[in-house]
Amino acid sequence: MRSNTLLGQMALAAILIFYPISGVVHAQETDAFLEGFTDVPLLPKFSIIKDSQMIFDTASGTIAEISLYSTLSITNGLITYRDSLAGLGWTCDKNQSKVLCNREGFALTIIASQDRNKQTRVTLRSEPID
Repeated sequence: MRSNTLLGQMALAAILIFYPISGVVHAQETDAFLEGFTDVPLLPKFSIIKDSQMIFDTASGTIAEISLYSTLSITNGLITYRDSLAGLGWTCDKNQSKVLCNREGFALTIIASQDRNKQTRVTLRSEPID
């Protein structure tokens, strides 16, 4: 889902100004928000891993998952998403290797790891809260 709210657009603009654009997929070249996710942007320094996205519509809402590569470390990748989502109305808590967020009946889990090439991989999963 795409956010059309003025608050969401203003928060995204602030995020894009705060974080310099230097990722593989630039914000200007994308939709800005991840398809299937409510108010979850594709941030600079993150790029979508081809064929990693899954979207399922259920009676209680949309379940979506996507994996991204990042030029940031695991810790900085999680902190970047946590801080950015707070500006879009999400309430997030971070532990060592994941961020758990809630907003308007949805839970968002963000998990980061390092692949065998030592590249940071971030997986986002959104699902309705029953």
